Formats: sequence, C-alpha cells, structure tokens
Amino acid sequence: MRLGEVRSADDEDFERLRNLCERHDDWRLDYNKSGTMVWTKANDVSDFRMVKIRGTYDDVRAVTLYDVLHDPVYRKSWDPNIIEGQEICRIDSNNDIGYYAMHLPKPLKNRDFVTQRSWRDLGSEKIIFNHSVNHASVPPKKSFIRGTSYLTGYHIVSTVDSGDRPGCQVTYVTQSDPKGQLPVWAVNKATQWLAPKVSDASWISY
Repeated sequence: MRLGEVRSADDEDFERLRNLCERHDDWRLDYNKSGTMVWTKANDVSDFRMVKIRGTYDDVRAVTLYDVLHDPVYRKSWDPNIIEGQEICRIDSNNDIGYYAMHLPKPLKNRDFVTQRSWRDLGSEKIIFNHSVNHASVPPKKSFIRGTSYLTGYHIVSTVDSGDRPGCQVTYVTQSDPKGQLPVWAVNKATQWLAPKVSDASWISY
C-alpha cells in the first residue's frame, strides 16, 4: 500500500507485513536478551533504519494483546507518550483512519500522525498495520511536527493450542520518519536502546 493511498487492505498487503515480521534476510540483530529480540535494517525510502522487535510472553493471551492494541481509550493507560488518539472515520469493518499525537522530551517538538489502520483476526494469527495518509479534518498543526509512517505493524501469533490460554509471540515492525530537525544518527542509536524497553508487556492488565 503506497504512502497516502486510502483503500481496503488486501491479501498482498497483509502478506507483506507478515513477511517483514517473519523473514530476517538483510536485517541486523542488535539485541537478543530475556526473550526480546531487536533487528534493524537500512532501506531506500528513508535514512532512518527500519526497526523490528519480537517478544514472547507466557502470561498474555494473543486475543488480549490484540484487543489492547485496538482500544484507543485503554491506550492512555499504557502509552506514557500519548497526548491524543482518536478514530477519524471508518472505511469498512477492517480499515479506519485515525489520529495520534505524542509527547517528545524537551526541547524537541511534539509529533503527530494521521494513518490508515488495517487489521485481520485469523484466529491463532492476528495482524494490525498502518501507513500515513491525509485527511481534511486534521490538517498539520503549528504545535506539532507531522511524522510519516511508511509501514508500521504488529504480527501476533498464539504459542499455545487454545486461544483461551495465555501464551503469544508478538513482532512489531516500523519504517517511519519523525521529520523535523532530528539527527538521523541520534534517532537510530536511541531506537536501538529504547526498543527492548517498549517490548515489555507488563502494562497489559486488560
């Protein structure tokens, strides 16, 4: 799905996200400790490296994690950086357009994003991903720098036979650009350090 394109995601779009999560060719493993793995990868779209994080959790059900990631109200309970998050409009039963604004530490300016989100629940496998689009109701704001998500998503797989039992693996991948005056080397270095921290599932008490 191209940047700015608005349409219902198809099988090819979901397969692309799945392949990014499951295939590790040309990815560099930067962290592997305590059940968390972090890879990074150079790309032709942006100077900012792609990041992929994988965690395995024995005490969280796949359906619980999927529901938590879908719930914009509950997000304020586990995302300390959120300023605002809302659905702008629904495209169909598996695609919507939403707005997300986030804090950055001073003196950096806060960022916001407008994205189309697409999702599928395939039972033992669940996929959510987004990409940046435009919407007339949320033009760029002076108090924020509008970031770009080329592709950001989650691939959640149950690691147990029954979905009613806890146990899942989640892989998060993102190709994004925060825009503004941020040194590329600093963002890439900070991402490698922060990525293992954001994979902590202790915030899930849904």
